[in-house]
Formats: sequence, structure tokens, C-alpha cells
Amino acid sequence: MTTKHLKRPVLLLALLLSAIVGSAAADKRDERRPAKKKVDESARGVLGSEAQQALAAVPNETTPATTRFYYKSNEWRHDLLRPVLAGKGGALVGIAADQNYTMAALAGSELICVVDFDKRIRMLHLIYGALIPAAETPEALIAFFKDDKSAQAKELIRKAIGDAGDQSFSLQLYDKHRKSWLEYLEQVKGLVREGKPHSWLSDASLYAHVRALHQNKRVWAFTADITGDQTMPALGEALQRAGATVKVLYMSNAEQFIRYSKGFIQNMKNLPTDPQTLVVRTMRHKFLPYAEDDRWAYIVHDFPDFIARLETRAYGRSFAFASDIAAGGSPFLGKDGLNRITAETPRAMAAKKKNAKSVEGGAP
Repeated sequence: MTTKHLKRPVLLLALLLSAIVGSAAADKRDERRPAKKKVDESARGVLGSEAQQALAAVPNETTPATTRFYYKSNEWRHDLLRPVLAGKGGALVGIAADQNYTMAALAGSELICVVDFDKRIRMLHLIYGALIPAAETPEALIAFFKDDKSAQAKELIRKAIGDAGDQSFSLQLYDKHRKSWLEYLEQVKGLVREGKPHSWLSDASLYAHVRALHQNKRVWAFTADITGDQTMPALGEALQRAGATVKVLYMSNAEQFIRYSKGFIQNMKNLPTDPQTLVVRTMRHKFLPYAEDDRWAYIVHDFPDFIARLETRAYGRSFAFASDIAAGGSPFLGKDGLNRITAETPRAMAAKKKNAKSVEGGAP
């Protein structure tokens, strides 16, 4: 055999040994390299200590007392949202009561942060946080609002809520609203559409997801002015530190009570989001059909487009979006009560304002 014939096997062997050595060296480098920080992937795992510390540092704002306490949701058609929320994961930032739990469970959210102008809503979620971990089933949770379980429920609230002021206030709310709260929870448990349960209390798997979130320090509630300069900026920073991505921003109908100020826009931009983040809101407007057996039109809005429209400064109030949806017609205007806004939805309000300025500028 000639030297020429020997060269090829020797060369192949050398290349193979080099690949093995290189792979081992790479493995060693990976062992030395710190793991990339990311939010915990499972609702079953306790939220990391750094994330908990960041969220615990978010301040609660002092807000004026409100006359109405919305501890009961009046939205009943979250089943419409199931296809658009499915598989979202990440964090849900939302306003109001337990409808956040249904949407978080439908989305497979790993973290819930509730922000509400009414300080009683924070207490509401503290009460849930005390009772849900102790209730293995929806039936067991509902039982805590019945006469024969109220003493046990109050003891759980006392133990779970350490702050004396929060504890006292929460117990007062529980005592005052317990009976009507019981009726409401039984109604939520009965939510079924076309034979399919679709609330966090009517679907055992959805309840299990919500319970796991509560058990593992993944439900946080704050008193906040969403246009303000305290809680919302701090929450955005805390979520960044936690490595969380907000995948669902649930506004309920709160936007109808505010103007889209510079502060509000900045608060929205400070939230850690991605191109797939969705805004979910409810609205009553003559341009929009309401969902059957409900009093609301539901709107799902792509978050990047939400910010883009706000930055035109043509949108002072949320009702302007109804004009855009109506101008787009189908497929944006949903006859079933579910409406969409994407980058393809006409910017009717922005165009109207632009035309008005052009006419004004051209006047003698």
C-alpha cells in the first residue's frame, strides 16, 4: 500500500478526534457559562426568589375611594377568547376580579399581575390567595363562602395575610360580601357553552392551573393608577428583572374612564412584551355587536399596533378604536362579539384627525 493510500484514513481519524475534543471543550465552556435568566416555565414551580423580591418591591398607590366594588365580573363570554389565548404562556397583566383567572388559565399563563384603581380589588386577590391553595376543587373553594365554612375561611385569611391592616380589611370584605359572593361563584362554576365548560371554576383543569399559580407565588395584585408614575413604572421594571414577558394585557373596560396620556403610553411601553402580545378589552359601542348572552363587545388588539396607534396621538380615548373596527368591517368586526385590531385594520380615527388638520391648515 502506498503513502497516498494511507493519507485519507489518517486524515479522517484526525478530524474525528478533533471533533470529539472540540465538543468536550465546548461542554466545559458551557458548564462555566452562567445560564441565561428566564422566567420559570411551569405554574407548578415556585416563582424564583429574585422575581418575588422584585414584585414585592412594587409600591401600591394611594387612590381615591370608589363607590362601586367590582368583586364580581359581569363578563360571561371568555369562551370567545379561547382560540386567541391558547398557548400564550408568559405573564398576564390585568385589571379587575377573577375573570383574570379564567383568561390566565386559557392562556397557560405563568404569572398573573393584577393592577386596579380600587384598593379593594387587591384585597379580593389576597382573599383568593388565602383560600384557593386550601381548596383542591372548585367545589371546595365555593364551600368556603358558605355559613358552615366561614370560620375556617376567616382563619385561613388571618394566617395568609400578615399585614394587620390588610388582614382586618380583607376580613371585613369577606364578611360583608360573602353571601352574594357565594351566589356569584356558583354562577361562574355553571358557565358552559355548547357543552364545554369555559371558566376557571367550571373546568377542573383551568382551576388546577389557577390553584398552582396561587400556590407558587405567581399571583400578585397592586393598587394602581394605570396612567400614574408610581406602580406601573415599577411593575414594568420588576417584570423585566423577573425575566417575564407580558403576553396578555387585559384592560376590561377601564380605558373608557381614562385618556391616553403621555404617562399612560409610557407605562404601556415599559411593560416587557413581544410581537405576539395581545391586548384584551371589553367595550359597549353602537358600532360593535355584543356577544350573545352578554352585555359586552370583546376586542383583541395586537399590542405593537396598540402602541403604534397611540403614538399617532390621534387616539385620545378607547372608543376611537370602535371606529377603526367598523371601518375595517369583516374580518375585524366580529358578528359573534369578538372583534380584532391588527396592523391591517384601517386607522380611521387617525385619518379623520389628519384630514381635519389639513382643512384647518388650508383655511384662509
